Amino acid sequence: MTPRAANPSRQIQNRVRDFALYIAISLAVGAVAILLGRSHLSLGAISQWFGLAFYSAVLYGIFISANWYARRQRHFWLVTILAFCVHAATFAAIIVNVPQWRPIWSAVMFLELPLLDRAKARFAPDRKYKHH
Repeated sequence: MTPRAANPSRQIQNRVRDFALYIAISLAVGAVAILLGRSHLSLGAISQWFGLAFYSAVLYGIFISANWYARRQRHFWLVTILAFCVHAATFAAIIVNVPQWRPIWSAVMFLELPLLDRAKARFAPDRKYKHH
């Protein structure tokens, strides 16, 4: 018997949590759409910032999922957060100062993956667990 089938109340709790999360995400997306529709930002500016957010989410999603086993290490999250702050500040400065920045050009940020891996290896190395 699988652990999920053994505890139906836990499965229901997980489904309720997931459903609440989906509702929260839907409301957040709707709120952003309404705010952007009412803002005075041009479509070009919106697409630049959306491109930055999208490619950043994909980049850091790949990095975190590839290193999911390290999720309980505080140093892993510190390295990830610090790298993201540098990443966001750098690309925000580029978007603000380069008038013709195209969202697809943000794909260049995937060159950061080896740097993220190197930083993780240096500052949040894998722990070697001893089996008893």
